[in-house]
Amino acid sequence: MAPDVQVNPDPAGYCRFDGIGNHAGGTMASSGQASTAAGGGAVYGLGLIGALVWNFQQADSFLGYVGGFLESLVWPAFLVWELFKVTAS
Repeated sequence: MAPDVQVNPDPAGYCRFDGIGNHAGGTMASSGQASTAAGGGAVYGLGLIGALVWNFQQADSFLGYVGGFLESLVWPAFLVWELFKVTAS
């Protein structure tokens, strides 16, 4: 440990390091938003796999596979666009 850094015990059981560029916080995940983001990522990942399978089955050329891959990445935008068109009429 560097001589200019002092370790101060925290009442909650965590150590706080004082000094330039050293950690001075408590818990890392204090908000519950990390698990929500992970759930959304899992749903998007499953949708991506399903879209890849669907688009690759529809492709009949190399450009069809490239277009299917690109469309699979942005399929939520197509879904929202179609929902906007349905709700606008």
